[in-house]
Amino acid sequence: MGDLDLSGCRARRLRPPVEASDPPRRIDRIRRRRPGDTRGPRRVTPLAIATIVVVAACAALSVALAAVDIATHRLPNRLVLGLTGAAASLAVLSAIEQASMGPIAGAAGAGVVLFVVYYLLHRGGRALGGGDVKLAAAIGLLTGTHDWVAPLVATALAFFCGGLVAVVVIAARRGDRHTRIPFGPFMLLGAWAVVGGVWAGI
Repeated sequence: MGDLDLSGCRARRLRPPVEASDPPRRIDRIRRRRPGDTRGPRRVTPLAIATIVVVAACAALSVALAAVDIATHRLPNRLVLGLTGAAASLAVLSAIEQASMGPIAGAAGAGVVLFVVYYLLHRGGRALGGGDVKLAAAIGLLTGTHDWVAPLVATALAFFCGGLVAVVVIAARRGDRHTRIPFGPFMLLGAWAVVGGVWAGI
């Protein structure tokens, strides 16, 4: 048996196998990636962590306010002020993220407008308490960060849900039109429905 002559063979560079099922874009990324390329998933930034903490604080304060209002028909100033401060902080964080004063201006404007609207309704004899007026400012800050439509939708949802529950109570003969129904939970429900919709891209 003679020996094999390998002098005419050239060494080939072996490439990593690519699965046939991989999409073309993924294959292209594999081929173009260079040694030392450390690009990967985006890291969680301190700003993102701070935003998560503030959102969690807003949610916890909202739950506490709703529970207290249902049980006592009162909205404690400490909780309302806490939510106001947390919502204002969220607007500041949004402004830093976007490098724009738009979120702060929108939140402040919405807070003032909702405060004035609820104050006029309160003075006009509507079944709204002083706590609802203060809470309206906090909700304006929370929803106005996104755009000017969000506070309006949140307010409309609050009155719609509150009115619907009032109709059900009267129809079930559990009360009449003079029965006091805590409105704070509906205000918070409308606000978080809008915020959740914005985050979900609705």
